[in-house]
Amino acid sequence: TTVSIPTGIAPGAYYFGAYADYWGYQYEADENNNGLAGNQIQIQGPDLVMTEVSGPATAYTAEAITVTNTVKNNGPGRASGFYVAVYLSADADITASDALLGYRYVSGLGSGETSTEATAVTVPGSLASGTYYLGAIADGFGYVPESDEINNTITGSQTAVTGPDLTMTTVSGPATALTNGTVTISNTVVTSAGGTSG
Repeated sequence: TTVSIPTGIAPGAYYFGAYADYWGYQYEADENNNGLAGNQIQIQGPDLVMTEVSGPATAYTAEAITVTNTVKNNGPGRASGFYVAVYLSADADITASDALLGYRYVSGLGSGETSTEATAVTVPGSLASGTYYLGAIADGFGYVPESDEINNTITGSQTAVTGPDLTMTTVSGPATALTNGTVTISNTVVTSAGGTSG
């Protein structure tokens, strides 16, 4: 009997097994002796690693940037579909708690295969101005069981993020007002070029 190993099975040691009359079609004198465990098999799974992540040296909040990223399957098993997640981090340690910029879907990778894409992502409007590390995580949402789960991240170059600078330029109202009354106040706010307020 030829069978297929599921792509989603976790790597490790398993027993072959067989079960007679699995669907219970046959009435038997003894229904408790239908299963049998055979020899063990070692399942070798995929191992996803990021090999490249690069983006612009400068970026503005609430605006799009393009990040080139490459993921490779270093393991012998095929990886089913997964996401590559792109981040900005205040330090060189890229984790899922950093600022998520966006992600892309990879439908699957065979052993030794790579996938490269220039992914359009958006810098969060709430991100403070400063210098950040660009990074990426293979299988960012943990869909693929791997032989090594701690080598999925990569840290790239630094990106200087500039946010908006809001300035009040005018404010004026009437010279007199009545208690318990209403007044109209004219006011103008200007944001500097580079960065959009979130």
